[in-house]
This record gives sequence, structure tokens and C-alpha cells, in this order.
Amino acid sequence: MRSTPIIIISLGFNVLLAGSVLYLCAHREASRPIRVSQSVPSPSLLTITNVVPKPFNWQQVESEDYKVFIANLRSIGCPEETIRDIVIA
Repeated sequence: MRSTPIIIISLGFNVLLAGSVLYLCAHREASRPIRVSQSVPSPSLLTITNVVPKPFNWQQVESEDYKVFIANLRSIGCPEETIRDIVIA
């Protein structure tokens, strides 16, 4: 029966220790300075351009040579599965 007061005292100290750790962690997070990135350019340095894409035309892609035809399909961003389907057909 002598161990009961020791267990209660130990639990009390553990609760106090956990509380102080939580308090110190919360206080440390609040006291950290906020870092602001300086890598954002000022609005006066930004250049905005309008790029008009060329209209798509199959004549730009078509070729009698299959290697050139496949290279043309890849150059316009055609997926490999689609290229395979087009060539097989």
C-alpha cells in the first residue's frame, strides 16, 4: 500500500512536465520571426506578352516517311498510345 502515494506523485509530476513542454513549444512557435521571401519581382519588372498559337493543320504533321510522321506527331505533343494507334491504322 506504500506504492500508491508514490504512483500518484509520479503521475502528478508527469502531468506537470507534459504541460510545461507543451507550453514551451507553443511559446517558442509564437516567438519565431516570420521570414518573407524577397524573390518576388516587383510589378514594374513583369513583362506580359500575348502569344497567338499557329492554327493546327494536319498538312504540317503528315509525311510519306513513317519516321518523320511519328516525329511530327511527337513534336505536337501526341501521346505514344495515340501515335501507335494512328500508325497501326
